[in-house]
Amino acid sequence: EAAAELALSSFNLTVSANFANDASAKQIIDAMLISPVAEAATALRNMLTRSPQRFATPQALAALETGWTSSYESADAEMDAIKIEDREALCSGLCRVLAALPTDQWTSSLSALARPTIECLEGATKKADEASKDNEHKKENGDDVISPMLTRMADEIKLISVMVRAFQNAAKKSDQTDADPNAPLIAILQKAW
Repeated sequence: EAAAELALSSFNLTVSANFANDASAKQIIDAMLISPVAEAATALRNMLTRSPQRFATPQALAALETGWTSSYESADAEMDAIKIEDREALCSGLCRVLAALPTDQWTSSLSALARPTIECLEGATKKADEASKDNEHKKENGDDVISPMLTRMADEIKLISVMVRAFQNAAKKSDQTDADPNAPLIAILQKAW
């Protein structure tokens, strides 16, 4: 439990605005081959994958939800603190934990996991659509404004795909082998599209 708390605390710290804006922390991070966020996300994913039942408590789920949400706050602030690969790692571990929950909690838990992803996808789509309609896809200096939005949308779609695959695989391996994991997955896909 202490290792899990340390990994989650490290992850939350490294994606916080204070950490990303700290000059001395930035120098240390720039000198590293692998970012501390990637290390924390991988460690957390490994612990969640190996012991999902341990994290299926209300307190642990609340802490994990905070970590997941903070990954979006960091990504939305465009601090480059957390890359898509790190969010994928965290997402796959979270899906293992959700599959360990009782089946009557699957739909609500997956919806909570997918909510920031879907909201981000909707927001990026709206911004890209507005920029396209307003013919603002080029800035005065010639930089393409829509390309980063399209990349972000593609990343969020990729995360939804990771959610579907990871949860489906974890649910098949769970103790709830007679339960159908498809219904809650279809629900999040319907929200996304």
